[in-house]
Amino acid sequence: MAILSFLTFLFLFILSFIFQPTATLADDTSSQKQKVYTFGLVQQDVESNPTEDSVSINVEVLFPTKLDNILWSPQPVIGATLNTDNDTSQIYGGMAWQYDFSENFYTEIFLGGSIHDGEEDPDTVRAGGREAHRAYGCPLNFRESISFGWRLSTQFSLMATVSHMSNAGLCDPNNGLTNAGLRVSRKF
Repeated sequence: MAILSFLTFLFLFILSFIFQPTATLADDTSSQKQKVYTFGLVQQDVESNPTEDSVSINVEVLFPTKLDNILWSPQPVIGATLNTDNDTSQIYGGMAWQYDFSENFYTEIFLGGSIHDGEEDPDTVRAGGREAHRAYGCPLNFRESISFGWRLSTQFSLMATVSHMSNAGLCDPNNGLTNAGLRVSRKF
């Protein structure tokens, strides 16, 4: 419950920056020197036999990097995926790499770690009236994602994203969780 309260606070904090008035933004428009705030909806558990068939809210902050002179320089990321139906929520952090296909289209790859509030053991009594649950084996898992983005303007982008969380077989069981959805990002 404490993690969910923290995730709610994080969600509201990030939203307050996404809708900040444009007049307060910095003049520097280079993507590597600005924070990028992302908000979206994802369908949870999109695999062929879903156990957690629900919608989650995803929020994320991509931080500026001092490595902008290196090709495909990584940028630190923190984020959260908050489930709306008492299924697994997660907070995560790691690094993201962006590659521009053109001025308007790009891809972003994320690699990092995630802490979740889901069950670790498949034999755990189902919490919160769940009909079924996934078992993730350990509280800390790996998380990776790929997004394809379309820059709508110098400040806004629309992204199609697929993310996956699992323990890579380091703990037993390793059900994993795959989500997919649409997100909107804004540079500050």
